[in-house]
Amino acid sequence: MPSEAELDQIVADRKAKNPFHFESERDEPLTAELIGQIERDHGVRFPTSFVRHLTTEGAGDFAFGSVYSPDPQSGWSLWKEYDYMPTMRDQLLPFSDNGCGDYLCFPIIDGACEDRIVWADHEDDYRAQTSEMEDFRDFIVKGCLDPA
Repeated sequence: MPSEAELDQIVADRKAKNPFHFESERDEPLTAELIGQIERDHGVRFPTSFVRHLTTEGAGDFAFGSVYSPDPQSGWSLWKEYDYMPTMRDQLLPFSDNGCGDYLCFPIIDGACEDRIVWADHEDDYRAQTSEMEDFRDFIVKGCLDPA
């Protein structure tokens, strides 16, 4: 998994090489203050790397993937996904999907999201399963920037 500085360089290189991959619809970046308020309102703390992405890139389409927003007003709001997986609300926080009803999620432990990724498959009642991606930075590289 890349460090924050390495990820910044990877993203900058991809944007320079293929800027059209980053022209799809996305929200404006969120402020740290708004994210803090959302965390307090929902009683959950988000991973630092997820917050960093939301405050620098925003939620929505990102190259070949997408990232949900914690902002309930966003068209990319992660909270609406709980309509499909209501029993997992205090256990998993969905931050992306595969377009087929399955989610990439952060496990929630004592009100804090871990910065590791689990897979929640609709055919398995959204129970957490191992993901091939380690953390959010790994997701950005493998799930968004790598088209393979």
